[in-house]
Amino acid sequence: MRKSILVAYLVTMISFLNSNLMAENKELDSVNFKKILQQMPSFTIYGDNYIITGITLGKTPNNSNSDAKLQFGFKKRLTDATLPWDTYLFFTYKQISFWDIYKESLPFRETNYNPALGLAKAFFRGGELSELLILQYKHESNGKDLEFSRSWN
Repeated sequence: MRKSILVAYLVTMISFLNSNLMAENKELDSVNFKKILQQMPSFTIYGDNYIITGITLGKTPNNSNSDAKLQFGFKKRLTDATLPWDTYLFFTYKQISFWDIYKESLPFRETNYNPALGLAKAFFRGGELSELLILQYKHESNGKDLEFSRSWN
């Protein structure tokens, strides 16, 4: 399933690159890209950031019916200089934790880590930002070792 999604994504990106967006004026692209890049914050939130909790209705909260889910993420541009082909490099990080609120020891039941390294390219049409092409290498892991480990790229 993941391989077919990746293949479909790559085919879409190749056809996108072959589109008429590549025929735009290169100087106009470079000027607009650098201007937009300078206006963008270099550190931002990434994805949904939240904490949510709840209990079973009509029950007293205890260690078997109360938990919480915490998710946070950020995105950091790694350089202010534009790279070849007017691209820029960035890092993203997302973490999801499941928290057993009333447990006294080891309250986090599971935590998933999702760092990624990406390269972005902006395309312009008529002097305005039209499309953004992003290529990312992502990793996801539960941070455990040996037989309890679960990770993929």
